[in-house]
Amino acid sequence: MDSVDTAEPMKRESIDESIEIPIMDALFMGLKLKEKIVENRTCKDYKNNIELFLNWLAKTYPNTTNLNDLKKVHFIGFLNSILEKSSARNRNNY
Repeated sequence: MDSVDTAEPMKRESIDESIEIPIMDALFMGLKLKEKIVENRTCKDYKNNIELFLNWLAKTYPNTTNLNDLKKVHFIGFLNSILEKSSARNRNNY
């Protein structure tokens, strides 16, 4: 008979949500990590997408400045704004 693991589930380390990381810094830090993995042209495309998102965010939600402030609604809103300007196929590329 198989034994059932009754050990406690792994606990996640708590994240200090009091640390405020500017959204721009976080996104460009991620881009810097990708620079080592992807081609130069892809990196430029990522940078353009980040800048589009940051500009949209500044116009639509000017008080959202820190990474902890970002929610799912922000990303969906951005993607929907892309959809309004172009096609669903283009939206999916973001």
